[in-house]
Amino acid sequence: DTTPAKYLPRLLIYAVIALARPIAHKLRRGSITKQSSKTVVWRVVSAIITIVLSKGPKMSKCIAVLIACHNRKPKTLKCLNILLKQDLASGLSLDIYLVDDGSTDGTGEAVRVAFPEVHVIPADGSLFWSRGMHVAWQHASRADADFYLWLNDDTYLLSGCIQQLLVTWGQYAARGKESCIVVASCRDPDTGEHSYGGEICAGRPDCFTPVLPDPASAKECHTFNGNCVLVPKATFKILGLMRTFQHATSDTDYGLFATRHNRSEE
Repeated sequence: DTTPAKYLPRLLIYAVIALARPIAHKLRRGSITKQSSKTVVWRVVSAIITIVLSKGPKMSKCIAVLIACHNRKPKTLKCLNILLKQDLASGLSLDIYLVDDGSTDGTGEAVRVAFPEVHVIPADGSLFWSRGMHVAWQHASRADADFYLWLNDDTYLLSGCIQQLLVTWGQYAARGKESCIVVASCRDPDTGEHSYGGEICAGRPDCFTPVLPDPASAKECHTFNGNCVLVPKATFKILGLMRTFQHATSDTDYGLFATRHNRSEE
């Protein structure tokens, strides 16, 4: 119960070695497919990281959640309700910063009543999403959080979403990539089809192709939509706040900025 995080790389190596022989044997016998073997390895590695994140010396970690809203009271309240029901590892807390950009439907007051722990930041209606998120991040950065979670108020998290984002970050951090940004894939609630998430540049710098999620492993991307994005402190210290635009674009811009910086460091 006191497994220190510094042993994480060694534990992952041991896990892969332990799994290699039985999986190879089953592949030769045809009793397991290559895709199934990838899924097994992914689940075991994820379990190890989850244990390391949740056990060991109890260190408090804070995720600052950044949300901008305008006149979508039912959606905003539903988003916050689901967010605060997330199952988090011991010692992990959420600090929520909501910019209410001139709502006239009582969103700000309703949030204050239903969720008094949320920091509601009033604005005059001129910010829109890009500058609203920028203001939320400015306020949150004063508390020096360990992670920053961008979240749209019409994005409803599945159970375990935040923990899975942290597990994925932990896998890359174990390989020396503590500054990696982790993007959640979203789906249409009615059709179940992929809607938002990571994107790759397809030939031209202004042409992007969605990165479809793989349940067996994370996929790398060049940029992303900002519906649900986990930015670690290490990245914030390097890149700083997002640049502001009239409404959208800040998410795509920040992702491309991160990719350019990563390539310059290689």
